[in-house]
Amino acid sequence: MEMEEIFMQRVLLVIGLILITSSVSWASTCTMGTMATYDASGFSCTIDDKTFSAFGYSGTSLAPTAADVNVIPCPSASPFCNQLPAGEEGFVFTAAWLASAGQTVDSTLTYHVATSSAGIIDAFLVAAGLGVSGTGSASVAENFVPNVGSLFVSNATGSTDSITFGAVPSLTVVKDIGLNGGNGSAAISLVGNGFSQSQVPEPASLALLGTALFGAGLLARRRLSQN
Repeated sequence: MEMEEIFMQRVLLVIGLILITSSVSWASTCTMGTMATYDASGFSCTIDDKTFSAFGYSGTSLAPTAADVNVIPCPSASPFCNQLPAGEEGFVFTAAWLASAGQTVDSTLTYHVATSSAGIIDAFLVAAGLGVSGTGSASVAENFVPNVGSLFVSNATGSTDSITFGAVPSLTVVKDIGLNGGNGSAAISLVGNGFSQSQVPEPASLALLGTALFGAGLLARRRLSQN
């Protein structure tokens, strides 16, 4: 077999492997659902260049169940997620978190986010429907692993909070939703997260594909010149 034919076969093999790998990375885009789906074992999905996995949800007896919590993915251009600033990508979670007089409600929501870009550089937290009466209180506290800082919103402090930090390739998000009815009531109807990242470098696969196509072009020119 001629060397040119061996080279061409290798070029086609490389191109095929790149296309197969790329199609896998595009396979599971995050879609609207409930936490009952998202917190299933092994579940993961993507929003733009971010992969989300390891979802978990738990709550006290009066908290919404996983099936009651709606999950809305928020790409940077999503018309459904105007609670997040432009350029932030993540999720909005909606449910009826309610506490009447003398009641306390607590939910914990966790997930992992990783990016194929140069790194995640900020986090944004929003809550809506922060309604209280009497001495009731409603809050959302958020921590991260690694510890890049923390976020907190409540009926007393405001409905949004954000932090910036040095670029990290991934974060584990731990969100605590807490309500105390006091002598009145407390409610939260929406919590959301957004993340943005530093500039995306040129993927190595694209560089490799360019090299392969350049080599194939040189080989084609050589064969034409020999005919």
